[in-house]
Parts: sequence; C-alpha cells; structure tokens
Amino acid sequence: MLDERSDDGLRRAAGRSGAGAESSPTALVSALFADLGDLLQKEIALAKAEVRRNLARKVSGSAWVGVAALLFLVALLALVAGLVFLIASYGYAMHAAAFIVALGFAVLGALAFVAGRAKLNAGMAPERSMRQMRRDVATIKEQVQ
Repeated sequence: MLDERSDDGLRRAAGRSGAGAESSPTALVSALFADLGDLLQKEIALAKAEVRRNLARKVSGSAWVGVAALLFLVALLALVAGLVFLIASYGYAMHAAAFIVALGFAVLGALAFVAGRAKLNAGMAPERSMRQMRRDVATIKEQVQ
C-alpha cells in the first residue's frame, strides 16, 4: 500500500520530469532516492536531537550526584564536629545539636542522591528515532516490491 508520503513523492517526481502523471521509471526511481535521502537526513537530525536531550538529562543527573556528594561531606564534617564536642565536653546539649544538624544534612544528601540516580538510569539511545527508521525501511521495502 502507498501512503500519503509516497504519493506526494510520486507527484513531485512527475512534476520534476515535466511529463505529468505518466512519468518515466527513471524519474520515479530518481525521485524515490531523492525522497529517501531527504527522509534519512530528517531521521538523522531527529536522532541527534534525541541524543542531545538524553545527554542534557545525564548532565543534570550528574549535577545532582555532585550536590549529594557535597551534602554528604557537610554531614561528615558536622558528625566529626559533634564527635569532637562530645569528647571535649561530656555534656549533652552541644553535641546533641551537632548530631541533629548532621542528620539533617545526611537526609538532604540522601534525597539529592536518589534524585540524581533516577535521572542517570534513563537510557541514552534514540529509541523513537530508531523505531521510526525501522518503519521507514519497512515501508520502502514494501514499496519497492
């Protein structure tokens, strides 16, 4: 079956050859290859755009992992400070506050890590473009037969 895209290509081929509705087979084949080249260029452009979008998602996920690492470092420093105050003072108020702050930073770091990891788990392959290219190849094979 011919779809609208191939009908448009045949009409353009007929218009280019100047023979109207009865074009020569050479003109039709030439138009087919011209349309195929145009289609491939558009599919490649779509795949590039999809890869750029996926790459931007990976960069964003990496930034969140960096934020998580920084927050875990702050939590570690606060835990160390709390431990130092605990050993130095043998009191409860100062070190209890340091541990509460450290736990707060640890929770924030864990949340940032989970958000970043979720963005990094997404695939990089241009799946939609590849699926469309397979459909196009199947359509071209069907039309050639």
